[in-house]
Amino acid sequence: MPDFSTRTANWNDDKAALMQIRRVVFVEGQNVPASLESDDYDNDSWYVLAELTNGTPIGCARLQPNGKVTRIAVLDEFRRQGIAGQMLRDIITLAESNNMNTLYLHAQISAIGLYEQFDFVQSGDQFEEAGIQHVKMTRSSA
Repeated sequence: MPDFSTRTANWNDDKAALMQIRRVVFVEGQNVPASLESDDYDNDSWYVLAELTNGTPIGCARLQPNGKVTRIAVLDEFRRQGIAGQMLRDIITLAESNNMNTLYLHAQISAIGLYEQFDFVQSGDQFEEAGIQHVKMTRSSA
């Protein structure tokens, strides 16, 4: 397991690192059109950034003001090592500290099990987003 840490990040200071991870994971790795990788939520969202101890960014996640969890990405060589899980814990903590009781996300089918570990439940049928099959999942705390 790599020696990594997570921290709250912000778009103004960490845009280059966040976009680098998203480009590698989504645009290059999953063939998501580059035009879909940046949107109007980038400036107003909360972020978590995972970094190696030397400061190399290896993962990111975004929480939009409407409670949608998006852009969860971990570089290939660091997957299945607890990084996405730690970022999700941090996102849930961010949401709770901002009085967001309900979160939702569009889970890639291959990641459903990860989100279920954090009490997200499927709510709806499969659909295609950016050429990839997804399902909506929600999580309520209270």
